[in-house]
Amino acid sequence: MEMRGSSIRNSAAISLRRPMFSSLAAGVILYRLILPVRAGQFGPDESLFALRAQSILSRASLPPVGLSGNYGMVYGPYPSYYFAVLYGLTQFNLGWALLISSIVLVTAPFLLAASIKEEGYPQWTFLLALTSPLAIYFSVMGLWDTPLLIPLSAFVLYFTRFVSKNTAWKEFVIGLLLGVSVGSHLLAITFVAGISAWRVLVTKRTKSIIGLGAGILIAVMPYAIGLWQVRSELSPSLRRAGGETIIPGPVALLASLLRFWGAHPGVRINPNGWLLAAEDTLSQVTVSLAIVLLLVAVYHFWKSRRKQLSIENPLAAFALCAVFYLPFAYITNTSIQPQYGQALWWFAPLVIPAIVMGIMPKRAGVWCLSLLVALNLMITAVEYTPRIVNGTQASYAYGHGPSWWAYEEVASTLCAEANNQWPGQGMVTAEMSGEPSNMRIRFILENLIKLKHSDCAQRVQLIWSDTSTGRVLRVEPDPDRIHLRVFWVTR
Repeated sequence: MEMRGSSIRNSAAISLRRPMFSSLAAGVILYRLILPVRAGQFGPDESLFALRAQSILSRASLPPVGLSGNYGMVYGPYPSYYFAVLYGLTQFNLGWALLISSIVLVTAPFLLAASIKEEGYPQWTFLLALTSPLAIYFSVMGLWDTPLLIPLSAFVLYFTRFVSKNTAWKEFVIGLLLGVSVGSHLLAITFVAGISAWRVLVTKRTKSIIGLGAGILIAVMPYAIGLWQVRSELSPSLRRAGGETIIPGPVALLASLLRFWGAHPGVRINPNGWLLAAEDTLSQVTVSLAIVLLLVAVYHFWKSRRKQLSIENPLAAFALCAVFYLPFAYITNTSIQPQYGQALWWFAPLVIPAIVMGIMPKRAGVWCLSLLVALNLMITAVEYTPRIVNGTQASYAYGHGPSWWAYEEVASTLCAEANNQWPGQGMVTAEMSGEPSNMRIRFILENLIKLKHSDCAQRVQLIWSDTSTGRVLRVEPDPDRIHLRVFWVTR
């Protein structure tokens, strides 16, 4: 009778957890779709990608390389092609483009969970991936190139598990996907190296290895040709833009392995105040817990799991990628700048459930993982409540800067005011000033006017000044420092 009662209680608990799990997942998915549409970023690089997409769609160019980065290297061409398709479908409606990008990014937790269905904890992996504050941070930047590495790397892992037979053709497709990854951004190179080593150890067949290498080579070829064409302009460096070199400490380096859980130290969204202090505290808690989890994982693996782990297990892929990542991150800013580790975003949701469930009894492990997911949700609430309430912010000093619709409103107002001038008045000057980081706002507005108001672009000149003489348009934050306003000034 006692065993039967225990069985009934367990069945009731499982039946209760399923609707709770589904409700939580549905709520977070809805939030991740709404947030970018409400408050998505349209940053400097996003504006350049939009102009590049416009050029491709007008058949003015089909670039074999992408935009120039800050390290003397030109990024890969594949994001430009992706955004050309995206903007072609949405007719350059930024709200629809952000919604589609959000849907693409939300597929990543599903693909990752499906890739470990047989050898992991798919429900917990899914929840940790879905609620990751850093993943949500990048979903707001869905029109930027590097977030594309999140769903792309998830699809690579899924495909390795979806096709059961390790044939040469399977490895060829994996190679193509890896080539597209590094042809999207060079900082996917540690992911490509780790997964390539993993596939070589799994297959151990010459034909499969040749297929993998051929796939990578074919996908990288357009990028390689483009780099050769601009070789005289290249000065690739691992140093930070401006010549500054930052060597990460061991704590920051190790904690970055699990950066897609909790609050990443390099991300600050709220302006000065108690919310920013809360973000700092949560980031310190995150780093401390991440180090503890990693140390416990190494000890547990060495004591009891090292002889049990199959090379085909995705945890083996994690170990190999980490081997390549750690030295690379030490000599670059990869561990400090969160956007540089997006191809390895799956580390935390894949590894954390295995660590927790491996060292704790089942019920205690479930409670611990529940608390880790709850911490993700709390961090998201702290970071994004002001953003989703206000919809935008006027400064780039913290977070994302103005939202896409705020830029559109300012650009439309500037062009309307310019068109209202007498034809003989010619160029209309619009001036901006304030925090140096807001120089980016001027750059974005210039590109958005070219994109959406090409006729107006010849009549409006944006300058960085607050001393222009005569009658000029002025763009500056409202007194609440949340929205941007446009008004005339006569000096």
